[in-house]
Amino acid sequence: MARKISMTVELERFFQLSGMPDDEREVAYPKVDLVLNYSAGSPAVMYQRNGDPGWPAEPAEIEIVSAKLSDGDGLAPTQEQVDDWAQEWLDSDAGYQYACDQADLRDDAP
Repeated sequence: MARKISMTVELERFFQLSGMPDDEREVAYPKVDLVLNYSAGSPAVMYQRNGDPGWPAEPAEIEIVSAKLSDGDGLAPTQEQVDDWAQEWLDSDAGYQYACDQADLRDDAP
């Protein structure tokens, strides 16, 4: 059963100011408030008690419901950019694992 969780994440964004050399970038750490739908996965079972074969693990499923910029750290992105940043973060191994860990620690919704 899916449940909603809320969290604020700090994202690392590289950008280039006009006039900067091509190989130089500035970095900002905007904060984004996320609301996610989370469905816990299930562990693998090698064999059932009666000896029948088991089944593979099912990973947790996470879907972004909303993403809202809470602190741009000097950036002024569009909502579409914030949504893209949030999805990019969730698609990363570190972002997915962090979201799963936070979901396992809290229960924001009934």
